[in-house]
Amino acid sequence: SQNASAVIESMSTTTEDVELIHSTGKINDKLYQGPELSEIPEDVTDALTSYVQKECGIDEDVAAFISMYANHKEQAQYMRCLKELQNILG
Repeated sequence: SQNASAVIESMSTTTEDVELIHSTGKINDKLYQGPELSEIPEDVTDALTSYVQKECGIDEDVAAFISMYANHKEQAQYMRCLKELQNILG
């Protein structure tokens, strides 16, 4: 994606163990995850976007890399699924 930009679609906050979240890929869904971003005032989402871009360094290049990597990872998972299916059926 050449004209990528960082767009925040969702977010959540937690005090859970970060290592546990990284190892499981999940946040305890029984805890309040925060409001939908569409419910947050526009000035707050603008400030959050500015923070992510300026303070965290998520610029167009990083956004493009994340997009390409996600596509690559999804394709690899799809191919793995097809190979497993072939092993089951073959």
